[in-house]
Amino acid sequence: MACACALIAFTVAGCASGPIDMARAPAEQAGVIAEEAALRDTAGSLAAHVEAQGWTLTPPAGDAALSLLGRLIGGQGAPADIGDPVEDYINAATSPGRISADISDLGLKTLQVAVDAGAVAAAPVVLSLSALERDIAAAETALGAVRRARAFFAEVSARAGTQADLLSEKLAELAAAETALAEAADALAERRWSRGSEPLSG
Repeated sequence: MACACALIAFTVAGCASGPIDMARAPAEQAGVIAEEAALRDTAGSLAAHVEAQGWTLTPPAGDAALSLLGRLIGGQGAPADIGDPVEDYINAATSPGRISADISDLGLKTLQVAVDAGAVAAAPVVLSLSALERDIAAAETALGAVRRARAFFAEVSARAGTQADLLSEKLAELAAAETALAEAADALAERRWSRGSEPLSG
């Protein structure tokens, strides 16, 4: 994990290490499109994965609406009341190792998005402003999902009562991956705002 974070830091740092060689831009434009596509794919997959797994302390809006409707119709304690996502997850986990494995997998996914975002931020070509804004949105969406999931797993760890040291270690690794993604997203944003108030060019 430490080596992966170091690689991300090197990639992002490359964005500011020297001027972009504009003469190389036409030949490398296709590669940048591929890198942007990779970022949007991995970021979208990560966010969708977190949502599908329900790794959040806040219930989905649809579930909350159904719960409210149930209370209005059937009164407090109606069957439509939503459960506790943390308790549901702990009860569904087949073993303590399942929790640490889920955290580790999320950390690896987060690092991959960070690598992809850093690659776009450091690309030695001219990127359109609208493309950059889509890249930033993808990275920020993934970052938000990771932050929600880390808060969720911190609560899981506090309640699980088993393998406290291992889960603490995995959460620290996830926090490091989250930081790497946040730094890569910042590098994308810096590249966007360094262009000033230019009109979007497509």
